[in-house]
Amino acid sequence: MPLNLQTDVRDSISPKISREWIERARALKPLLEASAGDIEQSRSIPAHVLDALHAAQMFRTVMPRSVGGAELDPATHAQVVATIAEGDASVAWCIAQAACASMACAYLEPHAAREIFEDARAVFTFGFTRGEPPCLAVPAEGGWIINGTWTFASGNRCATWLGGHCRLCDENGNQLKHPDGRPFPARPRRSMSRAGM
Repeated sequence: MPLNLQTDVRDSISPKISREWIERARALKPLLEASAGDIEQSRSIPAHVLDALHAAQMFRTVMPRSVGGAELDPATHAQVVATIAEGDASVAWCIAQAACASMACAYLEPHAAREIFEDARAVFTFGFTRGEPPCLAVPAEGGWIINGTWTFASGNRCATWLGGHCRLCDENGNQLKHPDGRPFPARPRRSMSRAGM
């Protein structure tokens, strides 16, 4: 069934819900202002602030409803983040990064999205790489070995899940592609190990 933008998008969030989310963010402003010095000095979000952000579901603003998100429209999400920024810009940045990274769950297999986000305190963010040297995934017995360096991931100290872009390659390091040139997507595994994090 084709998407009817005039109907489906307009009906997806009401002005009342939009105002409620902005007010929810505004209610956090005094806490954020009072914690700004500690946030700046520690370069992280303190536990009591994280508790308040989770209680207000600030990391779930644009996630699909099917996995416990608010599925806010982009304009409302931007207003929520701007309101948080009035209290502390660094916290707003982390929320924006994690919320937008969490939109990836809309493209995951439903069971994988549920596994990641069933915990109400789940926060997902992506690591960034310049690509030099490239981050590669090569086949190994039972899965893949991923090697790479991700130079930063905004909000990683409050994240429970980190994503890192990499190329899926054959045993010789050649990128795997479909016949039309599109790269192969990775599928999440139930277990993995990591080193150097």
